[in-house]
Amino acid sequence: MKYLIILLSLVPMIGMAVFFLYGSGIEWFDASIVWLENTFSFTLPVVQNKLYFLSKIAGVSALWMLILAFWVNPLHTYVRFDLREFKKLLGGFAVTYALLHFVFFIAAHQFALAHLGKLFFSHLFLSV
Repeated sequence: MKYLIILLSLVPMIGMAVFFLYGSGIEWFDASIVWLENTFSFTLPVVQNKLYFLSKIAGVSALWMLILAFWVNPLHTYVRFDLREFKKLLGGFAVTYALLHFVFFIAAHQFALAHLGKLFFSHLFLSV
């Protein structure tokens, strides 16, 4: 069960890596993504700021990992589904994705600390 949780927790990271590498000039990688898009009828989103989009993916992943970590005790109490030994593992992945979200957010704004300070004071929900 531990290896399944690790594998499922790394799925957003793999998705972020695929999105980041797509269109970067690696011909075999781009060709395989185009083949996958044509075969399975999906398209990767086209965005202007890849780092900001990766920040959003990491933030949502951190939120869902944190929700899953908080649901471990109610699942054990009400359904008798015991995942308590994996609570720290899920929490560690949640913290990792939150840290990635923070780093990608700062990198998306070109590490301009004055601009980030204005963002934090003009949008108070960012400081929570």
